[in-house]
Amino acid sequence: MNQPQSSISSFTTSQYPSPPEGSLAHSFRCETKIANITYRIRSLSNFISAAKELLDFFNLLPSAFLKYQGQIISIVELARKALESSGIVLFLWASCPSKLVAHKAAYIDILRMLQAKQRYVDTDSKRRVRVLLMPLTSHFSTSTSWASIPTGTLVAQTRTQSTVYSSISNTPEGDSPSDSRETLSSSMLPPNEFRQVDRPSRSPAAPRHRRLWDTRELSYASVGPRHRSRSRSPHRLQQVTEGKIDQENVAPERVISFRQAPRAQRFGIFLTSRSSMLGNYNRKDRISSLPAH
Repeated sequence: MNQPQSSISSFTTSQYPSPPEGSLAHSFRCETKIANITYRIRSLSNFISAAKELLDFFNLLPSAFLKYQGQIISIVELARKALESSGIVLFLWASCPSKLVAHKAAYIDILRMLQAKQRYVDTDSKRRVRVLLMPLTSHFSTSTSWASIPTGTLVAQTRTQSTVYSSISNTPEGDSPSDSRETLSSSMLPPNEFRQVDRPSRSPAAPRHRRLWDTRELSYASVGPRHRSRSRSPHRLQQVTEGKIDQENVAPERVISFRQAPRAQRFGIFLTSRSSMLGNYNRKDRISSLPAH
């Protein structure tokens, strides 16, 4: 029957003793083992056995680990990709399906060994290592009740994470978990206790200045001719029409005199001193300068 967790490298290790580190045979065996782990760790059925074999590389000497560090980091990245594709959240505080708990625990062990060997990683690979170790940097954890967490652990976590719950760190060591739970709950207000601050209006109303006069008190006779309203209401139009009809047969209050416009006159200078443009040429009393015939 085929056992998916077994491997050729584990069989050869049990049959033949491991050669000394630094030898050609040891380098060849490490290269073969790395290639085998790289192939098997991508599958969930062989993930746990491949992860256990990968832990052996972290026990190598610093010089040997520095030689294979690039390949080891690549294998850890493949393991992370395989678990994430299965829907596993790799952070410590995240929940995990029961059938994949062993896979996540094996991956966390690899990260802790990588964190211990971080000082032997070269500068070019440090950024990749920091990305892989991110699930270990969070101290956030979840639990069903406060009573399941020891008092000392709760105090240590609150000192490093936040100063909001600083009152818990001052409690004596002999306090019960229920006392620390009451202290924590008293330092936080329930949601309905938060007061809602009224925001000021963005456009305040402009102050209204009181007029010193009333429009009804103005004398329209002294101001000047009153302009007629342009209202188009039917009632207003009917009043104006009736007023015009009443004034048609009424004599005007004052008499307006009309003068005839003056006629156009011409002015000129002629050769004879007695000639006139407006006079009558055939007048009887006119003395003619011409001799009679």
